[in-house]
Amino acid sequence: MTILKIVVVFVIIIFLIQKKVSPGISLIIGAVLLGLIYPINLNKLFNIFYKSLTLKDTIELMLTLIFIYFLSYLLQGKDVLSKMIKNLDGLFPNRKITIFLSSTLIGLLPMPGGALFSAPLVDELTKDIDIPNERKAYMNYWFRHVLEGAFPTYPGIILAAKFLNVTIRSALFAHMFIPLVLILVGSFIGFKGVKINNNFKNDGNFFEFLKYFSPILLILILVLFFNLNIVFSILISILFSIFFLKPSFNEIISFLKKSITIDTVFLPIGVYFFRNLLSTGIANDISITLFSLNIPFFLILFLMPFISAFVTGLTSMGVAISYPIIINLFYPNGNLSYALMGIAYSGAVCGILFSPLHLCLIVTINYFKCELSKIYKNLTISVALSSSILIIIYMILFKLNF
Repeated sequence: MTILKIVVVFVIIIFLIQKKVSPGISLIIGAVLLGLIYPINLNKLFNIFYKSLTLKDTIELMLTLIFIYFLSYLLQGKDVLSKMIKNLDGLFPNRKITIFLSSTLIGLLPMPGGALFSAPLVDELTKDIDIPNERKAYMNYWFRHVLEGAFPTYPGIILAAKFLNVTIRSALFAHMFIPLVLILVGSFIGFKGVKINNNFKNDGNFFEFLKYFSPILLILILVLFFNLNIVFSILISILFSIFFLKPSFNEIISFLKKSITIDTVFLPIGVYFFRNLLSTGIANDISITLFSLNIPFFLILFLMPFISAFVTGLTSMGVAISYPIIINLFYPNGNLSYALMGIAYSGAVCGILFSPLHLCLIVTINYFKCELSKIYKNLTISVALSSSILIIIYMILFKLNF
């Protein structure tokens, strides 16, 4: 009965998101419905909501999302990203590397429909190459997301780390095989049969590239090497960028308005309300029921985030919806398993890469004017191959007590 209740709530949340209701508000509505049908005393339900609203983690996540989007809009508005990529084209004798990096590096800053910013760069770099538009679209879309598991500015990673009470650095370590597999698979599928005449242009400047890349690099250094809190890391990068880019006061206000949205404010509240509600005992009941069905636990760990991400088109929602439900599965013998963290996050990443609701896929198709079915031929092979390899890798690591 518990499974049926959570499925009903799950479907309602997905329905609301597909009807363009804010993911955060959708989660809050879903949590209230779950509390009512479970049932949970109204006074207790209100107390859980109030606790979630005032939780330090909620406020920290809210600030993190606002800061991430502010930095993204700042770098985009001051034309930093395109200048960064232009300097790359003259640095590498192999054009394939530049095509790969043009999407990947811009992908380090998650923004709604961000693939639209890298699409013109990929288009320019491939204009003298005889390949169909759907292959160009595939490169732009796939390469943009290969670092989903390996960079601290992605909201999905931040959520996963918070849910499992580990540092961002630990989460990146657990997910490290995801980008490696996605890069290998994407390069094999994307460049298969593609012949490129590498006309090396010696007009790229590494120090110019580094200058424009420095705001992103700074975050990586502060998180990985100094283990600094992600909020402070991004804030330092923002202040650093404002000092050197010197945006006007009106520009700063404009970027801030774009960053403080219904999504950035209500998503953290919805995430923690839903999680705290499930932690009252509902998640434990779900885990017991799932185990009784004799479904291999690693498939549950992979498929729950995969389905959640697939139907919402968001990695963060793949984590937010599924992790509270499957959280007990991460702790075999009472200890958190990095390998199982890798399997679950692999599911979320593969889910959004395969989702027709993913905004990056939609804007990429529109830009390159190609058919969805033709891109899906490559996407299906890529997602199936990536999923299989990642599950095998992490299952081997699990056997080795990773």
